[in-house]
Amino acid sequence: MGISMEPNRGTDRVTLKNATYYTDQHDFRLADIVIYGNKIEKICQPNSQSSSNVIDAESLIVLPGLINGHLHPSKELYGGIKAFSSISEVLDTVHRNNHLETEELQGLSSLYSILHSLRQGITTLGIFTSRAEIDAEQAIKAGARAAIHFSQNDQWLGKESKPSSSTLEAVIKRYFDCVHKYESDLIKVHPATASELSATPELMKKLHEIARQENKKFVMHICEGRSQVQQCVSHYGETGIQVLDKLHLLDSSTLLVHASTLSDEDICVLSDKKLNFIHCPVSNSFTGAGRFPFQALIHHKIGLGTDAAMVNPFHKLAFDAAFSLYFHGESNLEEKVDVTDLVDSLTKTGASALGLDHVGSVKEGMFADLCFFKRADVVVESQDPSLLFLDMILSHSPIHVMVNGEFVILNESFLHCDFNLVRDHFLQNKKWGR
Repeated sequence: MGISMEPNRGTDRVTLKNATYYTDQHDFRLADIVIYGNKIEKICQPNSQSSSNVIDAESLIVLPGLINGHLHPSKELYGGIKAFSSISEVLDTVHRNNHLETEELQGLSSLYSILHSLRQGITTLGIFTSRAEIDAEQAIKAGARAAIHFSQNDQWLGKESKPSSSTLEAVIKRYFDCVHKYESDLIKVHPATASELSATPELMKKLHEIARQENKKFVMHICEGRSQVQQCVSHYGETGIQVLDKLHLLDSSTLLVHASTLSDEDICVLSDKKLNFIHCPVSNSFTGAGRFPFQALIHHKIGLGTDAAMVNPFHKLAFDAAFSLYFHGESNLEEKVDVTDLVDSLTKTGASALGLDHVGSVKEGMFADLCFFKRADVVVESQDPSLLFLDMILSHSPIHVMVNGEFVILNESFLHCDFNLVRDHFLQNKKWGR
């Protein structure tokens, strides 16, 4: 079962021979998969390719690397403190304790969270953070692909403790400084703000303009519970969705997280738009923040996210996906989300929502972001392929994980980080978070 070849051989071709893989058509197929550099070069008939670098993949199932579209990795410190809580209490805790989190502690928490994600087969992360520099460095150290959603604010209209804020000029400068320092093949930095309560219309328009010009996404939390909606209405006289609509910001350059408390008018406004959303079902249930209308907005690009450990004690993306099957349509089957749509949200559609090309599929020309499971653990013909996909990632951990054509986990061990050391150090410090 173990791979004995020397990994990460630069630009050498690697052939996964006789691999069973999950396709864009939501079925499993047998093939030889040729990886050249950081991309999938060819997918051929099984047992048809010869190479000096061959992995006998007959005992493996290959899935595309999973996409966690929304994660606050440094907030791993607060995980497991409560079983549920209001969004106002959560935000107040975050804003009040931000100054207590040293850079060292935030970096440790972030690194642990990212490594823990990779162990689940998550190869791409949408990292929402106000300290983008620290989280970018940890993503690089872990070897993950990341869309860094650099959240900055210039006001606060909420009733909770005030988050940090800056002038518009300072926000823009810090964003571009971060872009120039950290962007690479694996790291992309996107402009963001915390929510409709944290940015003036001027800042929102400027961040959206930058995203559009750079072919990126302008990212923000939106309509996350009744309290947030009411506070927005109290100030603007309308909901966050309606504010963005009047500012002409509801388009493909915008990525909205949560959208769990939408009015019929909001849904009507969104009906003829083309946006991107990240659905965080466990987080929304944890905080009583409502439910994203998945089926009503299915024409948009929708990804899945775990949010922060403080609002998602299990912090397992596969659980969020499985929960989504039954979180929706409990009294109306027409509101159910098809399992194939959920798998897409975990993979190719989730990548598109983050603005990432060539990610999320086992297909020629795509980046080789892959996770490998033991073939002996499942019977491929035993159930619907998409249900089997969810069952596999929920019940098992991958034995190998590849990002950008290089193994980061091989035979269940990290190649570049000592996960056990990071975990032990994190757990010792997590007591402080309680």
